[in-house]
Amino acid sequence: MTEASVSYNNIFAPNYSVTGVRQDAGSGGAVIITGSYSTSDNQLPQALLYRGPLYPTNSSGYIYLKPSFPNQTVKTSVFYGPNTSLYDPTIRAGNVRAVGSYKYCEDGGTVDHGMMYQGSLGGVGSWTQINMPDGVAGGPVSFTIPHSTMGD
Repeated sequence: MTEASVSYNNIFAPNYSVTGVRQDAGSGGAVIITGSYSTSDNQLPQALLYRGPLYPTNSSGYIYLKPSFPNQTVKTSVFYGPNTSLYDPTIRAGNVRAVGSYKYCEDGGTVDHGMMYQGSLGGVGSWTQINMPDGVAGGPVSFTIPHSTMGD
């Protein structure tokens, strides 16, 4: 019996993380990948989208979107689950829905808040904060981390 050979390939550059992947509609095999990036070991991670082939990845496919919420200075962020029009036709072709979490300076920057981005890969879209309501949880919830998106 011979052992199967397994080879691993780096998908992203160093200091970049992959957290989710979803096929993109009508794109000749392209995928949408979610994750985060840091430009150095000292920098806090920031949310990242990627559109292109799974391997080899193309650095021109990196999409750096900074979450934007009123009266909040975003400190760190990460995307987890992407969704595309292939799986949810209400997301128009060329657009994406991605969820993740972020921290912001005005509340001390230690609590994860959920977030959702829906819009174009060019950054024209809307940001929604997602937090567990205290009444539903029976008290304050310090960390809300949405992981994936499916349907509406």
